[in-house]
Amino acid sequence: MKKTCTGPCGETKEVSEFTTNGKNADGTKRYRSNCKMCQNEKSKDFYKNNIVKIQEYKARPEVKEHRKEYAQEYHKEYYTRPEVIE
Repeated sequence: MKKTCTGPCGETKEVSEFTTNGKNADGTKRYRSNCKMCQNEKSKDFYKNNIVKIQEYKARPEVKEHRKEYAQEYHKEYYTRPEVIE
């Protein structure tokens, strides 16, 4: 199945070139409007243009604590999966 990117490239690509964005009510996958390449460029531009805001946000104590807790929980779940243990 093909889809047209609404990002800067505007190319028609296979849906595998788009990231998923949840599911529709009928259970089928929903894809983002930008392809992976355009979305990657968009993310880089956002980070570059908002680096100070992002650093200030990450420096907040409650954010640091939340990220630490999330990482601990993720590692605990990840390393108990059978395919990782082997």
